[in-house]
Amino acid sequence: MYPHKQPDIAQSEVLSSDKNTSQSKRPLHERETLGSMQRALGGGIIIGLTIVTILLWFLFRPAGQPTSRYLGEILGTTAIVLFSCSLVLATKAPFLERAFGGLDRMFLWHRWSAIAGVVLLFPHYILVTSVQNTISNTLGNALGFIALFGLVFLLLWALVPRLPVVGRRIRTNYQRWFTLHRLTGLFVIAGLIHGFLVDPVLQHSTVLLVWYLAVAAIGTAAYLYRELLHPFLRRLWQHNYTVEAVNQLDRKTLEVTLAPVAQPVRFIAGQFVFVRFGGGHGWEPHPFTISSAPQESLLRLSIKGLGDETQRLIDTLQPGVPARVGMAFGMFDYRSGGHQQVWIAGGIGITPFRSWIRAFPTEQPLEFDIDLYYTVQNEDEALFLDEISTAAAHYPTFRPHITYSQREGSLTMEQIAASCRGPLSESEIYMCGPRRMIQHFQRA
Repeated sequence: MYPHKQPDIAQSEVLSSDKNTSQSKRPLHERETLGSMQRALGGGIIIGLTIVTILLWFLFRPAGQPTSRYLGEILGTTAIVLFSCSLVLATKAPFLERAFGGLDRMFLWHRWSAIAGVVLLFPHYILVTSVQNTISNTLGNALGFIALFGLVFLLLWALVPRLPVVGRRIRTNYQRWFTLHRLTGLFVIAGLIHGFLVDPVLQHSTVLLVWYLAVAAIGTAAYLYRELLHPFLRRLWQHNYTVEAVNQLDRKTLEVTLAPVAQPVRFIAGQFVFVRFGGGHGWEPHPFTISSAPQESLLRLSIKGLGDETQRLIDTLQPGVPARVGMAFGMFDYRSGGHQQVWIAGGIGITPFRSWIRAFPTEQPLEFDIDLYYTVQNEDEALFLDEISTAAAHYPTFRPHITYSQREGSLTMEQIAASCRGPLSESEIYMCGPRRMIQHFQRA
């Protein structure tokens, strides 16, 4: 269960307007329908593989297998399928992102596939031990216990710090947590070998054996790639940069300007990158949204101190520090949306919108009609207002609205509906900001 750290924008979401208002739903266009189908492809494949596994075990059940034990074997094999899917998603292969509608959604499937797999192990163990096994294999049994307790421990290690009371007493940093979770693949492989050695079903059904071995091979290959090959291959798509400037935007936020040493990273406005800062920072990867435009020679990142690592960067990062920038991720792109748009940014969530604004066409009119709603607590936290005002003066169809929540109260969907140019029910809504803000607007 490899974890995924969200970019410092906290969360980004693209929502169709029919999910944000109580007004009548507008019909989906062909482009929107295809986009929705594409975003559902990855999750559909995982669900499909799970269903196929269950069907195969029912269709090719060997004679003489006790029902309770056989059901347990079905659950165990289904868990193996889910674990293998989770290991594949942990590779962060670029072609997978589009199938899931973004890296954030991809890692949600990664996480819940692994959790579902662990949950299935409990009824699996109860059912398979309810009937005496015809195969006695000491190594296989030992590997089964190692896999079960190892995966359960890692799940608890991930969940306990999130609990309201216990979480305050058990604290660990991301790197220590991530290092321990890299053992997940080893426990899954132990479970794979356990199943191969002790499952009597696999000894009596060639179809089920081939399916099991295929799933096991894919999961094992994904883990070995992640742990053994990826550390070397990632250098092929990493780009070397140097910190050219560090600008303190406010007491909690930096703008870091990076100059490429050779070939710059290619990206689309609104995407994010995993950056490793060198020197005393230990080359630990961290995701940051790009706030510059693709046509600019320098790469700009806006970093807010939301955790231990980002706060350490704010306190210590200096010009001249080397950095390694990985390939760009993210599908947060307003150009794929409709003509009428509403952008909602909260705090540091203005970062991808700034990238969009800086990438506006310079020699032709803006093709979209956009209302930007930017909400911050006070004037001191408002970032890039000069750039936003300049863009509004140059592009008549771009209209910014700034809300200072301490003085004016929280921004509401009713305020947006009353002040945006067109009907909100006909607008594409793009949001980026704190999780609570996004959840608030999702419920509106």
